[in-house]
Amino acid sequence: MYKRISVKNILKSLLVIALTLTLALGFAKPFAAKAEADEPGLGDNDYYIPDDTDPFATEDYRRWAQADPRWGGIRLGTHGRTVAEAGCLVTSITKLIIQSGYRDASDFNVATLVNWLNAHGGLSSEGNLYWQKPAEMIEGFEYEGMDYNCGYSSNSSFQNKVLNLAAQNKHIVLTVKNYGHYVAVDNAKSLEMGCVCIMDSLNNVSGNADIPLTSRYSYVNRLAIYSGNNADDSDYISRCSFMMTHFKATVVSSYASFYTLPCTVNAGEGSETAGRAYQGTELEVTADIINTLYEHWYQVRTEDGEAVYIWGGQVVFNNFINDTEVESSAPPSGTLPVGRWYALTENIVTRHRIETVTGRITDIDSEVICEAQVTPGVHGGYDISGTGIDAGIAFGSLEEGHYLYQLLIEVEAESNITNESKQFVCIFTSPFSIGIDALPVYTVVYLDPLNEEVLAEELIAEGFFPIEPPAPEHEDRVFVRWSEDGRIYGDTVITAIYEGDELLTDPFIPGDADGDGMITLMDAVKILRYAMGETDEVLNPAAADYDGNGIVSAADALHVMRIVMNITD
Repeated sequence: MYKRISVKNILKSLLVIALTLTLALGFAKPFAAKAEADEPGLGDNDYYIPDDTDPFATEDYRRWAQADPRWGGIRLGTHGRTVAEAGCLVTSITKLIIQSGYRDASDFNVATLVNWLNAHGGLSSEGNLYWQKPAEMIEGFEYEGMDYNCGYSSNSSFQNKVLNLAAQNKHIVLTVKNYGHYVAVDNAKSLEMGCVCIMDSLNNVSGNADIPLTSRYSYVNRLAIYSGNNADDSDYISRCSFMMTHFKATVVSSYASFYTLPCTVNAGEGSETAGRAYQGTELEVTADIINTLYEHWYQVRTEDGEAVYIWGGQVVFNNFINDTEVESSAPPSGTLPVGRWYALTENIVTRHRIETVTGRITDIDSEVICEAQVTPGVHGGYDISGTGIDAGIAFGSLEEGHYLYQLLIEVEAESNITNESKQFVCIFTSPFSIGIDALPVYTVVYLDPLNEEVLAEELIAEGFFPIEPPAPEHEDRVFVRWSEDGRIYGDTVITAIYEGDELLTDPFIPGDADGDGMITLMDAVKILRYAMGETDEVLNPAAADYDGNGIVSAADALHVMRIVMNITD
């Protein structure tokens, strides 16, 4: 049986469909790649400033969304996506600038920031943000760097870290969703609630605020930290001079108390005691502070990772810590296609000041194919992606062959506790090939035998030269040379040689077991026989120990055979 449909019912149905489409198109409009020309503030070079009669003038900036039609259609960079599509980071930083007190929501918004960044080189052509650029726009708003010591958002240590930063008037962008999204920390709400609360811009045309981080994102990849010491801010610690550093210090008084703020309880600034350290205790110091009373204090990291503060007069300087590391999700390795460009993603992490970063590609003879250098001048961290290093390393122009990618990072360690400063150089290497099968890769370790300190650890492809680190320095010893300087054909330990070493008075060529000044097949035979206990017929066991691990083995004979085969080829 068929049901009869009246004309009236048909008209009602059509009306419902039309209304539904109208609503759907209205919500979809902010997500369009290019907005209609007559929409206010949507041109690439326009921005929207609300007036007193505009309902947006009194809105809560914390709820701004990246898809807001006032700025959603603005393009990030010359070839990047729009703010609506990929603007969670710039939206988050806009909120932090307003939160810092340096700008007001009545005359500053996401469009203001993005248009300035586009006009002043703050975004790459693909729309990637140069983290320090917003600080160049806003005087007093400073970029302090990255912190990668994160993890699960519910972890108490992580929560306390962010709350401590908020109490110091630091303004924080959290990277979440496996580096796929950014949210801003709401300082006031976080301190009020006692847990990290966020301002999230990813929700149609109206963002979200007053949201506990744990209710939305379970894991945090990193923190980008900005400071905003607005003179009108009454928060005590925001008025302190704060410099990141990293060194060891020893308590010299009978005991030293830790405080929750860099001032004594008598200073009336709300600080509380948080434990003590006794004379002779070695502490890990992570920041220099001069408080509003012009006293020197130091931020100390406790065993459980908490940050507390100690008066400077109670400790003496021991030595700077080289904490420079390169964290990379995907360094170039294996075999890459000919003509394929490669995006670098290394992140440099250190509490010292990063002076220069040099990236280069070399061939098997250590000839530099291409090179780029930047001078970040930042503490805490530096992201290679989208910077001059990434743009200057021309993977796509490389011909078929074997190559070595390397980063050389120079950092300057300093502190007001000492007149000394120290330069550290961190070397990061990654062998790769273009268009042909990759070579075997070996680990090369540079070792200081005086204190067993590992000076560098590199990945080097077979037949390539390693990258020498700076020579170690000791007051009573003079560095002469490294124990090896040739091509690599296996895992190798290279040690520093000083004046007066026994090794220097009895020089030898590694692998030259018979001491005739040449490496031949006979050397390999003698090393093998020596390793098997069949003969003692080697001039110098140290020369027979080619890999320098203290044991003469068949592996040493194999290394020498490879060298001989390479020479005869």
